[in-house]
Amino acid sequence: MASKAIIDRIEAQAAMPGAAKKNADGTTTTVDPAATEKQKIDARLEDSEIKTELMVNQILSINEGSEANAVSKKSDAPKDTAGRLTNQEKTMDGIEAQLQDLGTRYDLVYKPYEAPKSSDAPTDKSRMDAIELRHKHMNRMIKRLITLVESDVT
Repeated sequence: MASKAIIDRIEAQAAMPGAAKKNADGTTTTVDPAATEKQKIDARLEDSEIKTELMVNQILSINEGSEANAVSKKSDAPKDTAGRLTNQEKTMDGIEAQLQDLGTRYDLVYKPYEAPKSSDAPTDKSRMDAIELRHKHMNRMIKRLITLVESDVT
């Protein structure tokens, strides 16, 4: 069950001009078709920060049980795009270390996501693309862990 605060953040993110929106015909556009690239990155970054927060709380729950205290975005977290991207990457490094430890505990092998090598200088968009792929990779492990933890309880 998600808290009201996280539900409010999810709803606010979904209304951001650059937020992705699925249309009835299956295509994906943005809430505002005239959204700038910065607005699109900001919406993707907010979505990523929410997903990361949820992932951290899932790991806490696996480690400490359902009574674990939830964590949320710090008030002093970076506000600029570059700082937010760096913060996401560092937080994800920590999550991947936790996933490796949990994998060992539950006899699973977790290998951190490795982005394809590129000689191009990273851009906000390329960093965001890598963060989203990393989320998908980590989520597969979280789902396996949750399945194992739930089977241990029953």
